Amino acid sequence: MIGASVLLTIAIGVLGPSAMVPALSGPAWQPPYSLDVHPSPYLVIALAATALVLGGVGLLTALIVTRTPATTEARSPGPVPRAPRALPSPRALVLIGCVAAAILAFLPPSGSGDHLNYAAYGRMLTLGLSPYTHGAVDLPGDPIADAVEDPWREEPSVYGPVATALQAVASWVGGDSLRLTMFVLALFNAAAFIATGLLVDRFTRHDPARRLRAALLWTANPLLLYHLVAGMHVDTLAIACMVAALLARNRPAGSGVLLGLGVATKLNAGLVALGPAWELRRRPARLALMAACALAVVVIGYAIAGPEAITPVTRTSKAISHASFWKLVQGWLQSIVGTGSAYRGEIQVGSLLVLALIAWSLLRLASRSRRTTRHPPPATPVHRAHMAAHDASGRPA
Repeated sequence: MIGASVLLTIAIGVLGPSAMVPALSGPAWQPPYSLDVHPSPYLVIALAATALVLGGVGLLTALIVTRTPATTEARSPGPVPRAPRALPSPRALVLIGCVAAAILAFLPPSGSGDHLNYAAYGRMLTLGLSPYTHGAVDLPGDPIADAVEDPWREEPSVYGPVATALQAVASWVGGDSLRLTMFVLALFNAAAFIATGLLVDRFTRHDPARRLRAALLWTANPLLLYHLVAGMHVDTLAIACMVAALLARNRPAGSGVLLGLGVATKLNAGLVALGPAWELRRRPARLALMAACALAVVVIGYAIAGPEAITPVTRTSKAISHASFWKLVQGWLQSIVGTGSAYRGEIQVGSLLVLALIAWSLLRLASRSRRTTRHPPPATPVHRAHMAAHDASGRPA
C-alpha cells in the first residue's frame, strides 16, 4: 500500500498540468519534466484520493506491525520482540524514500499552489521589491508573478528571511522561467527532506526497531512524500533545521543556531524549541546559551529583512484556515449568536487552550511511560521457570 501510494503520487506529477498540477511557463527542455497529457480532473483527483487512502492505511498497518513500545517491554519481562522479518529493512525504506523524493524533485509540484507564491516572493526580492509589503498583483505582466493563484495574489509573504533568501536564489537562477525557478526550489526542498531522513536514520541506527519506525514515519512515509515533497511546502526546510537542532542538543550553541534558522524559515517552527527548553530546565546556563544563539540568529535575520517582515505574520496569525476544524467552530458560533463577529479572538484563545491540553497530556503520557519502564512488574513464577529453562538450555524452552 505504501509503495502504491508513492507510485500514484509520482504518476500525478508525470501526467503533467491538471487540476492537481499547476502549469509552469518556460522552455520545455528545462526541468521539471512531465508527459504534458492534460489528464481529466476526475482522474487526477481520484489518483490523489487513492494515494492518500492507501498511504494512510498502509502506514498505519506497518506501524502497528512494528510496534515495540516501552510498555510492551514492561508488561513482558522476556526478550524484546524484534521487528518482523517479512518487512523491508530500515536501510531499504530509507533508500526508497530518498529515491522517491529525488524523482519528485524532477516532476512538477502537485496538490498545492503555494510554490507559485514562493517563486513570486523570490522574484520580488530580485527585482528590488519587498515581498513583505507587496503581493503578486504588484507585478502585473510578470511571467512569474502572474502564475500566482487567487486569492493569494494580494498577499505578502508570511515566511521568514531564510525561506525568502532561498526563494530569491531560486529566482535569480531561474530568471523569467517559472519552470527553472520551481526546479531550484524543488531541489532545496528535496535535499532538506532527504537530509532529515538521513539524520534520523543515523540517530536511530543502534536500535533496529526504532530505526524501522523512524524510516516509516519520515523518509518512506507516503503522506509526507505527498504533502511535503510533491506539494513542495516550505515547512520541509524548517523541519530539517529543527530535527538537526534536536539531534545536536548536546551542543547548545550549535543547537541554538539551528533552532534560530528554523524559526527564521517559518516562525511557528519555534514551538519545537519548547522541547529542548524543557529538557534543559534544570541546567540554566546551557539553556541560556541555546536560547541566546537561537535569538541572535532570528534577530539578525529579521533585522536584515526589515521590520515589515513581522507585520504579515501578526495579521495572518488571526486568520482561520478553511482546512482547520476551527472554521467549523466559527461557523457554528455565527449560526447561533450571529455573523456580526468573526470570533477570531475567542478562537485564538481556544486554540492556545487546546495546545496546552495536548502538551499536558503528552507530558503525562511520557512520565507514565518512564515510570513503567523503570519499574516493571515482577516476573510471575511461570515466567521465572521459563527464563531458567532458557538459561539452562541456551535456547527457548
